[in-house]
Amino acid sequence: MLPMITYDRSARVYQVVDQTTGEVETFPAKHKLEAEQYALAMVNPRLVRIVRDELLSRRPFLEARAWKAAAIVESGDVAPVIDGLYFAYVRGQGDIYAVSHDDDGLMACTCTDFTSFGAPVAASNGQRLCKHLLAWQLYQRLQKHRCYHCSKLVDGDVDICPLCGEDVTPF
Repeated sequence: MLPMITYDRSARVYQVVDQTTGEVETFPAKHKLEAEQYALAMVNPRLVRIVRDELLSRRPFLEARAWKAAAIVESGDVAPVIDGLYFAYVRGQGDIYAVSHDDDGLMACTCTDFTSFGAPVAASNGQRLCKHLLAWQLYQRLQKHRCYHCSKLVDGDVDICPLCGEDVTPF
């Protein structure tokens, strides 16, 4: 659960309250995204590192969608399913969107951003990414850890890399 973020109109600041310690961090009114990132880092620093270092370092144009996707993942609104047609359901603002593959093998989402072609193309194969598809990708990435020695992604429940036999990092 994300720490509480409130907006103080009189002081024109966002306040992030750590619910376990009661500590309050403030951010100027024009820095809402920073307040949300700070709150997310308090509860899931690994997710923040993945968004910053792995996703946004290569695709900075996805920043707004990436942070919204991270919040979706942290709130537990990604549900993997195996029903033949879809492989995940992602809860959005009041709706649930289905994530699947289209006829070309690319990921697809039932949200308006994706279906109205608003989601940006993020890969050379033409893959477009809305926040729900990004949330699904982040959810999947959190199930993996990176081998310290060979830098390959391996299942999150192993301590020794099956590829090189070395220790797996907690990242």
